[in-house]
Amino acid sequence: MAGVIKSKGNEIFTQGVRQVNTDTGSRFVTEALQRATNRITDATYAEAVKTERETGRQAAITTPIKRVDGKIVFEDITEDMSRVARNAALPIIQQNYAREFKIDADKALVELRTQVNTAEEFNQRSVQVLDGLLSAVPKEFQGVSRNVIQGSAALSQNQHYSAMLLDEAREQERIRLENLQLEYQDQADMIGALVVAGDIETADAMYDAYITDLDETGTEDGLTDANIRALKDLAVENYMG
Repeated sequence: MAGVIKSKGNEIFTQGVRQVNTDTGSRFVTEALQRATNRITDATYAEAVKTERETGRQAAITTPIKRVDGKIVFEDITEDMSRVARNAALPIIQQNYAREFKIDADKALVELRTQVNTAEEFNQRSVQVLDGLLSAVPKEFQGVSRNVIQGSAALSQNQHYSAMLLDEAREQERIRLENLQLEYQDQADMIGALVVAGDIETADAMYDAYITDLDETGTEDGLTDANIRALKDLAVENYMG
């Protein structure tokens, strides 16, 4: 009969007989149970994370940004939230605050534009207006508000300033053209006065210079063809008396 030799492990060796494994499989069962537990734990954690994210998102979406009077409500609703919920809520809240703060900034700039007389005055006072809006924002929200002022509000500020400069340039050009036409009208009146006074020679010379000047420089000076024709007709009328 073969002799039996038992090892320290789960294996028994017999002399002259092949190796026999006495492991009942408990180790594999334990590992399988552990893997199953891990999967359940992971799934539970993932579901909890999903729930917290949705909680934060819904809170951010439903939180009112402005009161009935139209003023922004600066309130940190994420203070008691979990880290996951807070991380989900903050981008939405910041986006909402940025949008509403931009609306307020744009409105303030539009109102200021109606109150000032020059582009330079607007440029100076608009800085004060935007700084005033920022100073009224609680410290924890100033980062978002400052980004708005340095970004979209600054763009609106420059657009208003440029538009006012353009308006001023157009107004100055309009005044210049009006003054130019008045100068020609004064010369036409002088031609008529010379004719009435009997100084025909001087009237002729002035009339010729008047017509030549209109032909050579009228368009260059910004007068339209209609302006030039009207001024010539006025000179002819005064010259003919």
